[in-house]
Amino acid sequence: MDDSTSAVDEQVEAIVKGARLKLASARQRLHILTAVFRGLDQWDAVIASMRASESSVQGRERVAELLGLDEEQASAVTGITMAMLPQREHRLMVEDYGRQEGTIADLESVVASPERLRELVGTERGSYLARYGAE
Repeated sequence: MDDSTSAVDEQVEAIVKGARLKLASARQRLHILTAVFRGLDQWDAVIASMRASESSVQGRERVAELLGLDEEQASAVTGITMAMLPQREHRLMVEDYGRQEGTIADLESVVASPERLRELVGTERGSYLARYGAE
């Protein structure tokens, strides 16, 4: 294997590594946003569950059960603040949700296609290395 092939392989590996890290982060953000939207949609029931609870832990457990959430999602829902309730903030979260979906689709296509990776390294190496945070 010559030096240029080795360099390309290293760049491909760096792009994949960066893309996978960003993909995990985007999926996690989408996971939380999904729960927040569910909590906002059922806000009255969330508040009632919290008020009927003896402690914040019990309230979080009740909200998790009510909405079918995991612990991290329930924490996000019970942590909704008054600042998140106005329509403008809701719209910003919807926009964020859409961006995360687009990011996930793009990153999945990068990670899934060895041909696309090699093409990226060959034709747009600099911009993709910067975009996907290759280290």
